[in-house]
Amino acid sequence: MTTSSQHWHRLIQRFGSPRERTSTVGQAIQRYEDRATRLWLYSSIIWLTIVDLFGLILALELISPNLFAGIPWLLFSRVRPLHVNGVIFPWLSMMYWGALFYMIPRLTGRRKMWSEQLAIWTGWGFNIWFLLGIITIMAGMTQGREYAEFIWPLDIVL
Repeated sequence: MTTSSQHWHRLIQRFGSPRERTSTVGQAIQRYEDRATRLWLYSSIIWLTIVDLFGLILALELISPNLFAGIPWLLFSRVRPLHVNGVIFPWLSMMYWGALFYMIPRLTGRRKMWSEQLAIWTGWGFNIWFLLGIITIMAGMTQGREYAEFIWPLDIVL
């Protein structure tokens, strides 16, 4: 049977003494490379704002169906796929990846990802991909399938 002093000794060996922990306050805080994390999370917030504007247009069209009657690229049948795909792809997907880029280095104890630059390039590619998707849907080019409206060249990129 172990005594409380032995437990205390084990705790000090494992975590350090309280004096040691307070003496490390002046040392540099461990830094992580978060450029990719910031890109993915900020991009998802920007896309959420844009997608919410599409949702506002949809709500206005439900209240007043003839509000955007003369503007073909703001028809309900073109804006709804943008809103639905915008919630799925650039907001949720980018938010999930940004959260993973933030959490995984901290949970695994590694300070760097394998390639921060690859994550940044992938983030910009994803933003460009969805911007091209918006342009093609607003131009009326879709596959006509729910949740998969992007044209096939953009599907290949995804």
